[in-house]
Amino acid sequence: MRVGISIGDALAATHGFIGGALALYHRDRPGGSNRGQMVDIAIYEAMWAYMEAILPEYDKLGQIRQPTGPALPGIAPSNVYPSADGQWVVIGANQDNVFRRFAAALGHPDWAADGAPLSTHHGRGQHQVDLDDAIATWTRERNVDQILAIMDAAGVPAGRIYTAAHIAVDPQYASREMVISAPDPGLEGERVRMQGVVPKLSDTPGAVFRGGPLLGEHNQQIWGRMVGADALAGLARNGII
Repeated sequence: MRVGISIGDALAATHGFIGGALALYHRDRPGGSNRGQMVDIAIYEAMWAYMEAILPEYDKLGQIRQPTGPALPGIAPSNVYPSADGQWVVIGANQDNVFRRFAAALGHPDWAADGAPLSTHHGRGQHQVDLDDAIATWTRERNVDQILAIMDAAGVPAGRIYTAAHIAVDPQYASREMVISAPDPGLEGERVRMQGVVPKLSDTPGAVFRGGPLLGEHNQQIWGRMVGADALAGLARNGII
């Protein structure tokens, strides 16, 4: 899978942390071994773990998923749609009861009438492209606030697709301490806004006190403790660190 951020690196690191935690749990439980374990993670394996049913679909049905953008194949309507003011909204109205309310809100109660092609989950999946096109035509005639107000009144799950500019001023992100600032050594201590800590622990919450270290900043603290001052100086002279 290819997306516009390095999600594979992040997921591999997350799984590596989980593996380390599991190894420590095994060590500390009654009867556990003091012997260390190798935690083996590959980026493609971390991504593969989140790929849902793509292999059973191929194995049993011969179906091969192709790039679909934000759409979920066979799950409709559940996609992102453009608004008149150049923004995007995500709408999830694929459940039958929700779709009936959604269709009425768009002025098309006939879409959900008994026996209509779009009245069932399977039918909407078969007509997904045409349905998404019709919804996009409707959303393009309204700004994002109007769309969300209509969806909220109809009880249809929907939300604005946030950009960094939206997140930077969002009160929910702020109240959850998911937008924080910390001094960055690479910018001479200038504060930089960044993501907060996940997960949040009730008794031992995490915190960020500074940005990432400078190149070699902790050589003395880490390598010096492992190899000693003389060996550390030799590593530096030879350009190894």
